[in-house]
Amino acid sequence: IEDMAAHYIREMVSVQKEGPYCIIGRCFGGLVALEIAHQLHRQGQRIGLVAILDSGIPSEDSFMPEIHKDYQKYLEYVVHRIKFHSERGQLSMALFNQLTTMKNKLKKKTKFLLFDSHNIRIERILDAQQRAINHYQFKSYPGRITLIRSSEYNNRSDKDWHLARWSKIAQKGLDCHVVPGDHSNILQEPRVTVLAEKIRKCVEKALAE
Repeated sequence: IEDMAAHYIREMVSVQKEGPYCIIGRCFGGLVALEIAHQLHRQGQRIGLVAILDSGIPSEDSFMPEIHKDYQKYLEYVVHRIKFHSERGQLSMALFNQLTTMKNKLKKKTKFLLFDSHNIRIERILDAQQRAINHYQFKSYPGRITLIRSSEYNNRSDKDWHLARWSKIAQKGLDCHVVPGDHSNILQEPRVTVLAEKIRKCVEKALAE
């Protein structure tokens, strides 16, 4: 993640030499956006906005093992997450989400074994991202963070941890906004128009402060 952030900063600086910079990242990209903000801050650059789109910072006990490398550890992870949510009165949601995730991962691994070149590439990318997350040291960010959530994530009790984790990281506070849609279609028309308008307002507010 540190290397990815450094790469993107070099690209950013080639277009815009100095801040304020506005940074936004979705899902895994949200974690890269956070590291970009850290590196720019250490360089003394001005940062206008750090916006995270539908992403959470995993706790140490929520790192997902790579299913094809250690199936036993992956099963232990699934049981742990179900227990975690059941203790919070979220058992039905937890069961549905964990079993759905497990089914999808096994389905992808089956395609992987069929030597579909496209799926092999996607799986390698996802595995690389998971390894990067597992090895990344999350640190508090000395500024405000804007969290933009899809309405689907906002309505799911098993995603409440997003708010707690980002609030803990953002030393100067967390701004949270909700846009209509789910994790995938917020980047598609017509929902992406609403998202773009929300981001525009967040940028204007951040640069005015």
